[in-house]
Amino acid sequence: MTEPDFDIIVVGGGHAGTEAVRAASRLGMKVALVTMDKNKLALMSCNPAVGGVGKGHLVREVDALGGIIGVATDYAGIQFRRLNLSKGPAVRSTRVQCDRREYSRFVSQFVARLSGVEIIEDEATGLVIENNRVKGIKSRNNNDITAKAVILATGTFLNGLMHIGDRKFSGGRRDDPAAVGLTESLQVAGFETGRLKTGTPPRIDGRTIDYSKVEAQPGHEPPPCFSHFHATSPRLNNAGLCYLTYTTPETARIIRENLDRVPLYSGQIKGRGPRYCPSIEDKVVRFADKQRHQLFIEPEGNGTEEIYLNGFSTSIPEDIQAAAVRTVIGLENAVITKPGYAIEYDYVPPFQIKPSLETRRVAGLFHAGQINGTSGYEEAAAQGLIAGINATLYIEGREPFVLGRDESYIGVMLDDIVTRNISEPYRMFTSRAEFRLALREDNALDRLVPYGRKYNLYSDDELALIARREKELEETVGYLKSTKVSAGILKEQFGLETKKGSMTISELMCRPEVELEKILSWSGDGFRDRIEVFEKAYILLKYKGYLKKQEREIERRRRLEGIAIPSDFDYSSLTGLKKEATEKLNRFRPFTVGQAGRIEGVTPSDMAVLTIYISGRQKRPSKGVSREAE
Repeated sequence: MTEPDFDIIVVGGGHAGTEAVRAASRLGMKVALVTMDKNKLALMSCNPAVGGVGKGHLVREVDALGGIIGVATDYAGIQFRRLNLSKGPAVRSTRVQCDRREYSRFVSQFVARLSGVEIIEDEATGLVIENNRVKGIKSRNNNDITAKAVILATGTFLNGLMHIGDRKFSGGRRDDPAAVGLTESLQVAGFETGRLKTGTPPRIDGRTIDYSKVEAQPGHEPPPCFSHFHATSPRLNNAGLCYLTYTTPETARIIRENLDRVPLYSGQIKGRGPRYCPSIEDKVVRFADKQRHQLFIEPEGNGTEEIYLNGFSTSIPEDIQAAAVRTVIGLENAVITKPGYAIEYDYVPPFQIKPSLETRRVAGLFHAGQINGTSGYEEAAAQGLIAGINATLYIEGREPFVLGRDESYIGVMLDDIVTRNISEPYRMFTSRAEFRLALREDNALDRLVPYGRKYNLYSDDELALIARREKELEETVGYLKSTKVSAGILKEQFGLETKKGSMTISELMCRPEVELEKILSWSGDGFRDRIEVFEKAYILLKYKGYLKKQEREIERRRRLEGIAIPSDFDYSSLTGLKKEATEKLNRFRPFTVGQAGRIEGVTPSDMAVLTIYISGRQKRPSKGVSREAE
């Protein structure tokens, strides 16, 4: 029997593909990265920004498991901001505007240096499958390339079709061809496929913008970084400026009068776009009562005058784009350097994959990123990381790595996409997580480090750094619990009087009227010098009651997650289920009773019937989902 060319083939060099390569390489696999251009790895096709509400949590989690995206963002960042600072710690998120070219250059060089990785500039045109097991890929320029596992991370390239007004042309993104053949190969293998749509705004010559009319949005100091693994605090470039502006009623008038030329409304575009990131024409139609829409003027990077007009995604004709852009405040004389466009692409509805991202139909075949119906660099990166780890575990014959909803935003996302009918691009928000107080950005490493250690995802230096951080947190919490604040300082600095006179700093933190900034102001530079560990300790102490309550809720949820459903279970044979529930359960094939309850169309009464039946016919496994290994 001939030995395969590689352990793993990764198809696609975007954020999902590069994270998959990184994870598999770190675990000792021989990996082929098949991509059309090795110098465009992780190229930001849309906004050159990373993070945001919910998405920032994903970046921190990927970094906590040894991924690339956090380090690359810190390296290429030009503006660093913290969002939702006026709200609770669960929803505070980091967002970084990046230099587009530097980000791609960093990732391209990073991947090129990885051990055991070969980058092949080629196009995958089909899959090699034998007995429902993947054996490799068919390539356009080479013979078949064989491997023990294949990860498809194809982004928007599968039969990509771009739209600008009534013009439409094949492409995976601007200046790159579409990938043709893979979709058809998947269909032959029995996969159901569909079409989705996304888009991007026009790019503007920044020299033609009147910045006196728009509102500056500077970065935050000190700039927050994404990666946990900087040995010393990095010198981050926080000099980039973004600006806030608005459309006008004239913008809406121009777009409305030309809707017959807009492919989204003329019937030219068939795929469904992202609900939470609508095009400007969609905003004008859906929110007709609004007099204006918020836009952000964001730089594409250092050394370029090109500007990204965030919020103005569009596929309207170029002449209408130019006219509409010039009605935006501050852009009255703006010159478009590249028109916005919409792109339709194929995806594989993800009810056909397991939570490990391995497909149900073909063993050893994994899907990651937009092929699963998700949108965004962060969502793609998280899936690529998990696919890279699980492809390795599959080859080694080990149980897959599946994170729970109570452990991470990655777990929330993967559970969502395998239990929901994904008919529009999926985007992560903090509101999707039931246990978001326990799943904060600041504790991503604490939550995931046991898995990083289990799967050998850290270098010796990183392990030493983790141990040092754990010790610092323990010492800081101990100091706050043992150090007392005198009655005089309490009254003078905080306006507090207590019967017992003094109180510890930890007790002071728990007072509802005492905010973090007050304690920092009182402490001088003592806590600011190690602000990250201090903020984490502050949250643990101030919200300890809420966190304990959430832990109890998590434990109740885990009991349902521990009730596995046999892989061959026929829901049609179970009396008492409603017809819709039977159809959905047979289609989505949940792995546990808890997962079944999150499928749309399954009611509480259906859950009661299913729980009683499944619990009565088998013993509950002690933990997790054993069926994933089948």
